[in-house]
Amino acid sequence: MASPSACQLASEHCVRLRLLAQAPFVMCMVTDPGSDIPVLRESGPTSESGRGLNVVESCSVRWGWHLLDEGGKVVCGAAAASLRSRAGRGTLAAGTA
Repeated sequence: MASPSACQLASEHCVRLRLLAQAPFVMCMVTDPGSDIPVLRESGPTSESGRGLNVVESCSVRWGWHLLDEGGKVVCGAAAASLRSRAGRGTLAAGTA
């Protein structure tokens, strides 16, 4: 079963976006009520879901996710102030967000 996209969840549930500037990075954190583990996957040009995590991964030098005690999850990405430098790119482990 495919997980719902942020747009689908937004019509039924609260999806929160938080941006935090902490030089030399900008952190983007998206919280949603889903408890499914985020997984990178290919999506076709007409797919209605499956692009969000690809956007996070393509813009971030590191990204990760964390399940929340009260339910739901937060997915975060750290983007370098200059997107020209992509050295050191990696993935944060779950629970490090």
